[in-house]
Amino acid sequence: MPRPIEAEVTASVADLAATSEKKLGLLSPEFAWPSLISRTVIPPSSLVRPASRRARVKPAEMSVSINDGGVDGTRKFLQDIRTIVPKADCHFHDGNHGWTRHGDYLAKKAPAFLDIVTPDSLYEYSKVGFEWHLYQDPPVKRFGDIYAHHGESISKHSGESVRNDVNNWGVSLVRGHSHRMGAYFQTYNLSGQELRGYEIGHLCDEDQMDYSIQKNWQPGFAVAHVVNDYPHIQLIQIHDYTCVVDGKVFTA
Repeated sequence: MPRPIEAEVTASVADLAATSEKKLGLLSPEFAWPSLISRTVIPPSSLVRPASRRARVKPAEMSVSINDGGVDGTRKFLQDIRTIVPKADCHFHDGNHGWTRHGDYLAKKAPAFLDIVTPDSLYEYSKVGFEWHLYQDPPVKRFGDIYAHHGESISKHSGESVRNDVNNWGVSLVRGHSHRMGAYFQTYNLSGQELRGYEIGHLCDEDQMDYSIQKNWQPGFAVAHVVNDYPHIQLIQIHDYTCVVDGKVFTA
């Protein structure tokens, strides 16, 4: 019989903030830091554009609003998940469009802000009981043989991205990153080892993702039923805002 567990949730900030990356720290350092901080701070002069070369404006302080879609959207998404599954073991895996971008920017341009601006101060994941995992960290072991990570390798072909990560890390893996859906399996008969990998699609609004002409992406996610400590993983495709999970139809 399947072990009764509440659904595990792995949230990727890449899908949440991909459409907001232009707002989240990719501006030139001569411009003011974008809307990320809900407090009054003293910014480095390099983050404030001078009025002219002769008359440089150096305000004593400035207030920067937190009302940014990427940050607010992430907070609400985490809160919604916790409301739906109040007892679930929830994990938040940072992605290549998430905190790693903000942290790198601050480390180079305004390192003093790193004591003020942290992943938790932005996304408030600890308030809703999520465990945080940095993008730079290795995959995290979850149930049975399965590890979880945002994903590192990227390929234009479905399934190849996760294949590369499985072979690079030598573990079975669930990941996102590519916005594509696919699976990979490798069995070694002599050792009895089985490796498998799943890239689990995306939950984005593709109409707002204008950085690619050919959007070879598939909306969807994955579910797993853990039986005898072995996760039986199913890829769930979303078509026209409709998906089928365990025989039940869900439509948005």
